[in-house]
Amino acid sequence: MRRNTSVFLAALTLFPLTACGDERPPPGMPCLVAGEATAVAAAVRANAPAADLPEDVWNVIGAAIPARKQITVVRVDGDPVKIFDQRFSPPSGSSQAEKEARNAFTNALNAVFSGGDEATGISAQADEVNLLEALTIAGNAAGPGGNVVLIDSGLQTTSPLDFRDGNLLTVPPDTIVEYLRDNDLLPDLKDRHVYLGGLGSTAAPQQDLDNRLDRRIIDLWTKIVQVSGSSCVHVDTSTPTSPAPAVRATVSTVPIPPPPPPPGACAETSLGERDDVGFLVNSAEFRNPDGARATIKKIADVMKAEDQTARLTGATSSEGPTGRNQELSERRAEAVRDVLIESGVPRGRITTSGAGEFLPGRVDDTGPGGRLNLAKAVLNRKVVVELSGKRCPR
Repeated sequence: MRRNTSVFLAALTLFPLTACGDERPPPGMPCLVAGEATAVAAAVRANAPAADLPEDVWNVIGAAIPARKQITVVRVDGDPVKIFDQRFSPPSGSSQAEKEARNAFTNALNAVFSGGDEATGISAQADEVNLLEALTIAGNAAGPGGNVVLIDSGLQTTSPLDFRDGNLLTVPPDTIVEYLRDNDLLPDLKDRHVYLGGLGSTAAPQQDLDNRLDRRIIDLWTKIVQVSGSSCVHVDTSTPTSPAPAVRATVSTVPIPPPPPPPGACAETSLGERDDVGFLVNSAEFRNPDGARATIKKIADVMKAEDQTARLTGATSSEGPTGRNQELSERRAEAVRDVLIESGVPRGRITTSGAGEFLPGRVDDTGPGGRLNLAKAVLNRKVVVELSGKRCPR
């Protein structure tokens, strides 16, 4: 963040020292409101580009100082803490004393953003990343009507949103947000104005996200903010390209799930979220009907060309009653069957069944305290397709 300090100092000159809080944002400033309390959650950390704040954010911080609003900086490392939490309170007396006090205040704030490994600086001190907790701290500091700024890649590596299990990247954002909401794990952002930057941007040794996963990370954090009550959210889609800085704290790399293999004759294929054959929660309705049909049509093409038959077995995660899961797994297998038939496969060449939550080879999707592990659960929500025929080895 060191290179933006001069921008910040220049921005401060735009705002006179007054006790009023009625400054308005410059034209084109998205979502953020000048002259209100502002909390920034960011860190100079491994596996992400340097977290440079855009000029719009500096302007908002600059407006908060003469308005005597709280300015907070929260580190987003594995142990999020407030490393700056002050409001400008000028001394009574001469204008020179007030000017000196303002300079001291801005110098202290600049030291946070331009510091190296000092515990009071923005450089990560604790291993891993905890964005949800950092957002909670920032939201509480900004308060209703205030501004919250998050600058990070979005790849959290601590519970309950631990992307170190690469399967979590395949879980739909709606499902993750519902889980966080049901378990009271969302930050309080009611009536806050939120600015998100850097989402999906990584630096070596973290592997890049492809366009689809990048979009999924952006969608996830946007939905988290919206469901948490934000009055508005702006996502800065510009892509930082600077390398990850050298810091003492480590951050685990997040494994990127490989693309699904193409369906083959005489083969077994598991259809799930990564193949676009995911289902709505507690439903046999496809989450992405067009994507599901495109995937299943490829299997239909193999069946027709190779004179294959298909055995479809539906499966579910462990949440919910066993009887409901059994019935749900059967209906999901039948949903895949119906698309195969629509694609020209004779009904007589398809059999369906359901295994509920007891499919052989399933993974344990129960986490600490019996809580569902989303990354594991998504692996069990699938339909297994077994293709066979006269030319298949016995």
